[in-house]
Amino acid sequence: MEQQVTTPPPPEILAALRAWPDRWRFPGLLPLLSSGEAAADELVDAVLEGCTDPVADPEESVRRLLGQGDHRAAREAARAGDPGALRLVEEHVAGERIRLDRRIGRLLRRSRKARIPSERVPFAPEEVLALGRGAAGAALRDWEARIAEQEERLRDRLSARAEERFAGGGPQDEGLLEAARNCLKGGEFDAAERLIALPPGAHSYEWPEYVRPWRWSGLLLPMPVPEALAMYREGAWLPTGFAESWWPETGTGRGLVEALRGVQEEPSADAVRALALAWDAHLGEDASGGRPVRAVGEGWCTELLGAAEERFPWLPLPRPLPLWVGPPGWRPPAGAAGIRLALDGAPPPQGAEEAAGPVAVDARRLLCSVAPGGPGTTAFQRVNLLREVCRRLSPAQVTGADSPYVAAGERPPALAVRNELAWWFDLLGVGVDPGVLDTLLDETDEHPVALRAAVDFLVRDARAGTGRLRIEDVDRWREDRGALLACHEQVLGAERLTGEAALVLRVLLLFGEALEDRIGPAEVSSAFEYAGVAEPFAQSTPEQLLARIERFGVLLRAEGGDPGGYRWASPRLTGLLASVGEEHLRRAVADGVRHVLERRERAVAALRPRLADMYEEIWRHNEKSRQAGQDRPPVGKDEYREARIGRIGRGERSRLDLPLFLGRCRNGLGFSLPPEVRVDRLEVEEPEAGAWVWANEDMLRVAVDALLDNAVQAVRAAGGGRVRMALRRIRYPGHDAPSGVEVDIEDSGAGLDEERIRLFNDHGWEEIWEDGSGLSGRGVAIGKAGVLFNDGNVQYFPRSEGLGGARVRLRFPLARELPGEGQRAV
Repeated sequence: MEQQVTTPPPPEILAALRAWPDRWRFPGLLPLLSSGEAAADELVDAVLEGCTDPVADPEESVRRLLGQGDHRAAREAARAGDPGALRLVEEHVAGERIRLDRRIGRLLRRSRKARIPSERVPFAPEEVLALGRGAAGAALRDWEARIAEQEERLRDRLSARAEERFAGGGPQDEGLLEAARNCLKGGEFDAAERLIALPPGAHSYEWPEYVRPWRWSGLLLPMPVPEALAMYREGAWLPTGFAESWWPETGTGRGLVEALRGVQEEPSADAVRALALAWDAHLGEDASGGRPVRAVGEGWCTELLGAAEERFPWLPLPRPLPLWVGPPGWRPPAGAAGIRLALDGAPPPQGAEEAAGPVAVDARRLLCSVAPGGPGTTAFQRVNLLREVCRRLSPAQVTGADSPYVAAGERPPALAVRNELAWWFDLLGVGVDPGVLDTLLDETDEHPVALRAAVDFLVRDARAGTGRLRIEDVDRWREDRGALLACHEQVLGAERLTGEAALVLRVLLLFGEALEDRIGPAEVSSAFEYAGVAEPFAQSTPEQLLARIERFGVLLRAEGGDPGGYRWASPRLTGLLASVGEEHLRRAVADGVRHVLERRERAVAALRPRLADMYEEIWRHNEKSRQAGQDRPPVGKDEYREARIGRIGRGERSRLDLPLFLGRCRNGLGFSLPPEVRVDRLEVEEPEAGAWVWANEDMLRVAVDALLDNAVQAVRAAGGGRVRMALRRIRYPGHDAPSGVEVDIEDSGAGLDEERIRLFNDHGWEEIWEDGSGLSGRGVAIGKAGVLFNDGNVQYFPRSEGLGGARVRLRFPLARELPGEGQRAV
């Protein structure tokens, strides 16, 4: 074959073409000139082609070259014809940069998953974009080919290990092998290796599919409910086969039939109460004692305890579940959770009612639940009843905002998290392909709030589509900007504190890759300077700010080395939080600064009367000491008060010995206690380890005094009793040593009802303040405002396990102890 010989153009001709003012009229010529590698005949052909099809407008030439993906030639055409057309080039390149960044992000994730040592982009994005779309595509294809080679090697190695590990196993091993294969197929190598590393028998816990969903439709009685109930009466004529198929085998089943007949024949509050007690007894719940029943229009609402499953402590549903009963045509309030007993025949199809609200269970279904060979054991009935309730609700109502593991301050075992995630999807009615759970856990580093964000997005999407989740759906979640923004806001916006911890994390994420290895006080200072927000937080040291964010599970203390150092808990979770982009992070930082300062001002203004009273008392004490001859300079009362309040407004905090502080609060309360109230001594776990926190002592004193006063008033109203404080150190997720502290204040009073518990836990202190005309509302608002001001958290429980009354729990991050400091006794 004859080899084609190319003749380079003479240098003087090439220089003349590059200097030609009208070169923009020849779009085919400009790419050859910019490349510098064109042959003479190619230049001639391009000039002749331009003469036959001339371009009259510089913008047309620029647009044509941009359509071909040649950015360098498009810039050349703009400069030669109309420099104003450079704006078109830059806008187009900016759009291409967004698309390139998305592809780079996908390849970086694949590179990290494939365990390639260098996770950086192997080319300069700006340089390839300056050349054009073709150069960028070639660079990406070359990079992707190298990643694919490593993925194939890793996939082969792990696949062989999986086959060896699960060979000859039972059904559970087969399921795990299939899950590992799906993870490998989707490139989720860490998730697959975690499955392979499970010891034999470690996965022998109950999976959701082991509790079979019941099928009401095949068990409905073929007769009207009144006639069916008449068949259960002793001595009634029974059709052939009725007793064998429908007669309850247990006494609780017969009691439920009797209670159901009472409600059907003569609905009343007493009949509804009897039904709830009988239903609970049949579900295995202790039905002794009374049951509250309240009228709701023409119907009634009571409580069903038997549907509460202990294996689902994280469900935010009311405990116990409301049971609504009413005459035909009556409906409970819209959006209420719980169960509605339909006395007017079978409920309409699931899609015919509103999207959320009580699940309708008619009398036929109750009769099916007591029939021989019906929906199964007591445990099956509980889970299935809960399934029906949950599938009427939104994902957020079922997954909740907090995890019991986060509340307890510790990271759960991996298998426990996986099982919990499996139950979430099961209760929400979404099927999950093998490997999806492990992929989700791996992508979010098992961070509970990030998992909830993913579940919320994926379940809504699955319900609108096929009802099943595949690994491809998880990939789509990672590519959806709205989902990433929601995840970022839920993880960092879930903080119900002053907002400073979330602000610090966002500033660090904005600071970028310079903080890959270590994060300490110096890095925080640099990050704040970079973000331009250091001035409002001059009263908070970087060490204080870092101490407040440990419980998020995003930063962890670095092992060994400098004791002031931290590291990112997970590169994947960090990447997920930072993927919202620099513009969003900067806007969130600006909003965070404003939010912190405004909330600080509101808290100080609201608690100002209490602070003023406290400072006036301290001033009087100081004045008496000064007049008694002690060397104290005179100071005016108003001047002293405003100076102290001003320091709070600036956010001043110091390291506070919490056991010693709480002991002083308890002792100070003792002077004003009535004789019928007794405050137990402070119980401190691990007192030798110390419990120091960053706090403003004055603000925290006002808060704790208000909460203690609430407990005392509740005890007095009950005719006397006890108040108790207890302090213990806890671990935040990912920490081996205690990194937080919680304080319980409990009493032997009457406790709090569910409505008050929800108000106190789910609303900010300002909303509680507005609602504070009733029991403890104002005191709770003062306590919550002061605790949140000091980066603590407040949670109320309806009952104290020891004393039987209300229980409030305060939680703070521990401050790092300074060398030479020891624990002082209370």
